[in-house]
Amino acid sequence: MKGNRRLPIAASLAVLGVLGLWFLLGTARPSHQKASAPRRQTLSGTAITMDGPAATREGALSGHVRGRDGKAVGNARVCATTVRSEVSWTPRPTCATTDGQGSYRVAPLESTAYAVSAVARGFRPASALLGRSIFLGQGEAKTGVDIVLDAGGAQLNGQVLDATGGPISGAMIRVLRRATPHDTTITESGPDGSFSVWMAAGPVTVIAEAPEYAPVRIAHIVPSRDLVLKLTPGSVVSGRVIAAGTGAPVEGVQVRAIRPGTWNDPTRPSATSQADGAFEVRGLEPGMYTLVGERVGWRGESHTPVEVALAGQVDGLTLTVSTATVVTGKVVRRDTAEPCSRGRVVLGPPDRGAAPGNGAPHMGPSAPTIATNLEADGTARFAAVPAGSYQVNVQCEESRLVEGPTTLAVGGNDIEGLLWKVDPGVRLVVRAVDQLGQPVANTFLFLQEGPPKDAAAKDGARPRRPVRGFTTTADGTFELTGLAPGIYTVEPSSPDGTKPVMVDARGSDKLEVTIRLEGQGRMLVTVRSPEGVGVDQVEVTATRSRGDTTSQASNAKGVAPGTISPGAPSSGEIFRGTGIGDGRFEIGPLVSGAYHVAVSDGINPPSEPNDWPRGIVAVREGVARATVVLRRGGSLSGRVVDSSRQAVPDLWVTADCTAMAGDSRQRGFSQIASRPGSSSRAVSDQEGRFHIDRIAADAQCVLRAEQPGSGSMGVVKGVHPGEETVITIRGAGSLSGTAILPDGSPATRFQLLVRNPEGPTRTEILTATNGRWSLSRVVPGRIHLSAFDAYHDAAEASVELAPGEQRDGVALQFQQPPKGEPKDLRAPQP
Repeated sequence: MKGNRRLPIAASLAVLGVLGLWFLLGTARPSHQKASAPRRQTLSGTAITMDGPAATREGALSGHVRGRDGKAVGNARVCATTVRSEVSWTPRPTCATTDGQGSYRVAPLESTAYAVSAVARGFRPASALLGRSIFLGQGEAKTGVDIVLDAGGAQLNGQVLDATGGPISGAMIRVLRRATPHDTTITESGPDGSFSVWMAAGPVTVIAEAPEYAPVRIAHIVPSRDLVLKLTPGSVVSGRVIAAGTGAPVEGVQVRAIRPGTWNDPTRPSATSQADGAFEVRGLEPGMYTLVGERVGWRGESHTPVEVALAGQVDGLTLTVSTATVVTGKVVRRDTAEPCSRGRVVLGPPDRGAAPGNGAPHMGPSAPTIATNLEADGTARFAAVPAGSYQVNVQCEESRLVEGPTTLAVGGNDIEGLLWKVDPGVRLVVRAVDQLGQPVANTFLFLQEGPPKDAAAKDGARPRRPVRGFTTTADGTFELTGLAPGIYTVEPSSPDGTKPVMVDARGSDKLEVTIRLEGQGRMLVTVRSPEGVGVDQVEVTATRSRGDTTSQASNAKGVAPGTISPGAPSSGEIFRGTGIGDGRFEIGPLVSGAYHVAVSDGINPPSEPNDWPRGIVAVREGVARATVVLRRGGSLSGRVVDSSRQAVPDLWVTADCTAMAGDSRQRGFSQIASRPGSSSRAVSDQEGRFHIDRIAADAQCVLRAEQPGSGSMGVVKGVHPGEETVITIRGAGSLSGTAILPDGSPATRFQLLVRNPEGPTRTEILTATNGRWSLSRVVPGRIHLSAFDAYHDAAEASVELAPGEQRDGVALQFQQPPKGEPKDLRAPQP
């Protein structure tokens, strides 16, 4: 088994988050499924029976949990989770524990679609009906919902902490398996905040929530013993929903708080307006939010983002909703007319160059992105669609759209009777191997639409578009389904000498292709604490080395000198490890050579292997092994005060210890060190005190305290573990001035990038009046401004801003680039 070859984290998250979200959310949900006479439904050999008069019973699911050997599994935890909450944190699941005969009954349950899963110590979790949804009508009591568990599994241990460092008891933890089937294991934290669950080994998504806290959601690996989940005190926004024109309160509007530039999906925190129009959205992290309200026939969106502080409350907001169009349609199989009950339909802006949820800001007005899950009968129901033109994206599991409208013009009248027909799509099995023909697991690949880049350029074909990114499984394969007939290209996530593979999917319904990755060697890096516990919350990287260190590494490990060419130039490529659990990371395949290995936890200076000189690992054919011991027994503590020495509570305090002054060995880490992670962050308590642990004893750190959204910040440099530190908050300032275009006319709208060594990089889209602009809540210090408009024009300025200063007269003179065409403004990379 081989590890991940090259996995660009930002790119992979973007692709998997955007293109994969519909699948996780795409389970069906019935709207008004009425109870009927008792009936029996048989699926995959398992009989599920509804019994008794539905009107007089509570909704319930019952059955047995057995092992693969047929023996009953007692004390197993069985949970019924609404399909929408598989990736959300709103409703709590309903759970039960099996008795000595493996029997369970989960009740009471409302009418909706459920995923039913079971977990028991020493077993791999499993779901009823192979993870498919179970639809429960009003008052239905279904029996025979049996679950079979396989022995084995892997354990995930962790702890849930308050951002001030204290344990949180009773927090709900959901662990969602990211590979198919998407089993969900649910548990609660104990009195000390600890929790333990059994899962199938592999990548998972962990979601933790507790009352009065903002939920946290992270990607992780199982097995693991060191997971720490820190919950932030939740913020609140409240107000009233009123009707446009009359100002009358509107009841039943679901109000969601979403980040600007993202889209309104079911995972966003929400609340429903009451009879007087009042709403209160809780559990928000600090930051900027746009409010979106929807009800059947009504929709509204706030024009000005709401800024929420840490553990803050924003009251008195008004959300105005207007009448909107109801759009309904149905998705069916073309050959059988059977409904597609697992999928979704998305309405989005026409000719948008990215899938919904890409997070990129848009300068001009556009239609919103609205999505709905398909119901049990294949119905797609949009309760509130504003007038405009929309692109239609129909998604049905393992199928592709063949008939039906792909664009939609929405006016003032409701639209009914839309029909979309789908056919089974092409199934493509991709197999990744190394140069020796061995399977390569955990490698990230792209499927592109169109021929390889060189062929496309030669033939004058239209630009290729990425279809999706994917990671190979343990046997080096991955199966893609629902593809339309056409030409595709499979290629690695970054150029590395591997030849892309073209796939002609125009004449077959199932294909298999093999992509051969460069390299015959690989690396297995084990990361441990001094106590021998595996550490998974780290990033492991390997960078091609240069100089005579190759010979030293070879001799140190008994490798014959000369097998690896010493003095080979560095390729500049970074190879990232893929976690396989219990502190182990795989990297490969790799070509023969010497690689500098570093492990970063986002807080401390990267650590090197303890069993290789200078962190240089020699790789040939086969597996090179290295061990890294992280010594992080130190801690940072102190107080946050204002200029009058009064304690300041509820501020973020972040530690960055990623570089050690005076250590020349650290110079090579600049390109691979991670940014500070959530574990390096704490919240000051009512006395202004903070505490951050897991710090290397010899680290030298920078401590920053900031009030999110306010611009106020305090910075202390050169802090060592064990020292008591006082951080003094400096008041934010403001900037204003003029913005002039290359032709001398005043700028009206542009994007401003604010860089400050003392604070975070900030991006704002500003609207200027007669060329006058202003920016509030600016962190004081040496500030560099970079402005961009939609025509590639750019302007720069640098200023020194004192605490609390209101600096005017900052001139932004845009310069026209030598060449450039108008384009949508996107956030530039810092």
